[in-house]
Amino acid sequence: LEKAVECDSLAVAAEEEKNLTLAETYKVKAAHYRELSERVYNVTNVNFKLTGFTNGGMYYTYPTKVKWEKACGGKSGFNALLDDVKSRQEQGLNFNVYPDFDFQYINNTSLFDGISKKGNLSKMVDNRYASRKEINSIKNEYEPLFAMVISPDALDRLFSKFLSKYSKYDISSISVSTLGSDLNSNFDKNNPINREESRDYVMGVLDRIANENNMSVMLEDGNIYAVKYADHIIGISTDSSHFSYSSYSIPFLGLVLHGYVNYAGTALNYSGSPDYDLLHAIENGASLYYILSYQNTEAMKEDEKLNKYYGVSYENWYDKVVETYAILNSAIGKYQMYNIVDHKTLIAERVIDEKERAANFKALCDELVEMVDVQMLAKIDDAYEEMAQDPANIGRGVKAQLDVDAIIAQAQDLLNVTNEELLASDLDEKLNALKNYYEAEYQGTSNNPFEVSLNAVVYESKYSYVTDSLATDKDYVYTDFTVDNDHVTIVTYQDKVTGNKVSFLINYNIYSVEVNLGDGNVYTLDKYDFLKIGG
Repeated sequence: LEKAVECDSLAVAAEEEKNLTLAETYKVKAAHYRELSERVYNVTNVNFKLTGFTNGGMYYTYPTKVKWEKACGGKSGFNALLDDVKSRQEQGLNFNVYPDFDFQYINNTSLFDGISKKGNLSKMVDNRYASRKEINSIKNEYEPLFAMVISPDALDRLFSKFLSKYSKYDISSISVSTLGSDLNSNFDKNNPINREESRDYVMGVLDRIANENNMSVMLEDGNIYAVKYADHIIGISTDSSHFSYSSYSIPFLGLVLHGYVNYAGTALNYSGSPDYDLLHAIENGASLYYILSYQNTEAMKEDEKLNKYYGVSYENWYDKVVETYAILNSAIGKYQMYNIVDHKTLIAERVIDEKERAANFKALCDELVEMVDVQMLAKIDDAYEEMAQDPANIGRGVKAQLDVDAIIAQAQDLLNVTNEELLASDLDEKLNALKNYYEAEYQGTSNNPFEVSLNAVVYESKYSYVTDSLATDKDYVYTDFTVDNDHVTIVTYQDKVTGNKVSFLINYNIYSVEVNLGDGNVYTLDKYDFLKIGG
């Protein structure tokens, strides 16, 4: 809608602009925005996680109170957003807002924030208050995040305070951040709580949210005990670690969760290879996830902690978000209630270019000519040896004959090429040169020479360019271009009710491959490409 408004403004500016160059620029931009506004109309499924909109913004206090930031429109702005959400839902769009709150940690404090340390915070074994830390893989040590840990037994009580404020708004959805990913103990000697007990406290709060209050829940990561309460999970792992002991990636979470809960991997605008991660979304049945900000992205870059949001500009990512959504939605959009029932890695053949193909064909032709030469000479040597066994053969000589036409006819099968390719090659020229040499060199020295002829060649190439093996064959006959690096996969979705199946053939390689599945087709996939089969 925003792009449509900009389009109209630019169209008017183009009409009024006297500078022809600027007028043309406005027209081009107007056409571009018109296209984008039409494309975004097809984006009908958006779940919007609101981060930094309450209690101090990005440096928020614990949500015992719910105060919407004035910079984001305040309370009236939030209610206006909810009205917009309802309007879009009435239009048939699946559009929801999930305000994000962290119930596990105190990230910031302020006067009268409604929370105190006593009875609310966990302690470590040395009786100090516990703080959140994360591992620095470069330094191989823990670094503090300057967030205090809430005691698990305080979660329910603090959530009740939050709910008394949050329930005043006409909203039935919430993002609970670390409540689905973290478990914390409390080593307070007067109130010890182990991780098993902590899980029960967390599940109790999640049950209140999802079941007692009928809220739609969004989680991060999602430990298995929390999954049953979630409608959406973000930040799941869709790839392997690629450490030295890992062989290849399988869509394990997709095999378990698909068709039961909506989930997404890490933010695509923070991916080192978005095309690669898009393929993993298809392989895992995952949705898209982006972290975006419409304004003030420059200000975040200047902040020591918020500069990690360096790539969140909505304007910069708009085109790519719409484009990627269209690709993923057309691929797996209508299969969201299907289960993932099968996954295999496949053996494929790298697609070679015309230059490589020509070089291969030349190598085969040269090899064939060499075999003809070797076998013709062997026949002549055998003839002389046979003649030497009988004194009557003295003076007969050897007459050599080479049937070029017969060998060329045989070469079509031997080289696995067409007759047109043979005619276009220099094989005929090289064989005729060989024929002329032998027939001139070995003409016989009498009226009754010992005749030697060659009209077929015994040939097994030391080169291997072609195979009839299937992608799943255990005894696959490898060629010089076989790809067996676990980067070609096939994943199968199945309807739980009808049993209908659809498969996606995926190529993670940076070059094109051909895959023979034995169904009468050889499928060609470009680099970072996928194909839908069936459905």
